[in-house]
Amino acid sequence: MKNSTVENIQRRHDWLQSVWDGKISLTKSHQEKLADMKAFCTLEILNEFDKISYNTLKNFCLKHTLPAITHTSENLWEHMRSLRAKIYSTYRLASQDFIEDKPTPEIMINEAYNQAQLATYAYLDLFRFFKNLVETDTSLNNVTKLQITNFLFESNLRFEDISANPALPPKAWSVIQGGKVDA
Repeated sequence: MKNSTVENIQRRHDWLQSVWDGKISLTKSHQEKLADMKAFCTLEILNEFDKISYNTLKNFCLKHTLPAITHTSENLWEHMRSLRAKIYSTYRLASQDFIEDKPTPEIMINEAYNQAQLATYAYLDLFRFFKNLVETDTSLNNVTKLQITNFLFESNLRFEDISANPALPPKAWSVIQGGKVDA
């Protein structure tokens, strides 16, 4: 579909306004095309508008206005630039919020230590339960007690060094300068 310049500009503005009003959600590729006006001119939306030359858009918007578009800017060019910039910065900030949610390596290491700690507690809790069961439950037959005891013995040998917080190498001490300097 090939639009006239006037139709293309009118539809581009209507599309931008719909995005700003929240009636249209941007895709990642649309977002990239709003980075600057030259990229915006290369944006094509099927059955809406085609690519347009940057100079054509700029020259038309500087010299003409469209009755259906009301704005308080100096001219239509400034209005479209401003609207595109507001949309781009709003979406960019929103997408940065999601990027910042990615945990840092330090947080991931701490989480791994926490999970290891929980696994250690779970193992030790089960170990103590079965050891106490073998030692105190008189209803267990000797074969079952022997199987559980052997399993606990082997498990104890295999995991005797289990620890979620291995000893870290000691940090070197350093002197920190601070306080007031007498004048």
